[in-house]
Amino acid sequence: MAGILLDRLIPPIIVGLLIIMIFRLNGFMMESQVDNRLSNEMQTFSELASTIIQEEMKSANNIVTLTSNSIVYDTIDGVRVTMERDGNHLVIRKVNQITLNEIVIEHPTYLSSLEFVGEPTGVPLNQIRFINVKLTAESNPMAHVNFNGEVQTAKSFSERQIYLRNVVAASLQL
Repeated sequence: MAGILLDRLIPPIIVGLLIIMIFRLNGFMMESQVDNRLSNEMQTFSELASTIIQEEMKSANNIVTLTSNSIVYDTIDGVRVTMERDGNHLVIRKVNQITLNEIVIEHPTYLSSLEFVGEPTGVPLNQIRFINVKLTAESNPMAHVNFNGEVQTAKSFSERQIYLRNVVAASLQL
């Protein structure tokens, strides 16, 4: 009698364990797919931010101020441009020096850090030849699928060295 009872009891237990394993595996796969998507998106945002900075700096003619997390420069058109991180946005302010019209552009690029370094170091601003831009994009923890209750973020890094063609040409004319 005990043998018959075991024969009827064991198959449903095995089926139940298989169902639990399938659901856990499905949850894990869904979590890893979302995390991979977020990692790819953060890499795209960091590359996008560094590309925007490079394109904006093509017209830099004179560097006014350079700090570790912001840069102010004048363009060849007489526009003063300020680039910095505000929260998790890349903010670019352009002020026409003649009309004093201001344009503010915010790029939602999920930045958690932004750093500008002039090369060569230790020289006056008019002798800087390159700007090294280092930035980090970091996802919002609320965008993750959290099955285990862990708070996670996806981070990506981008670094770019920008040659200041107009600044170099202006310093050679002096």
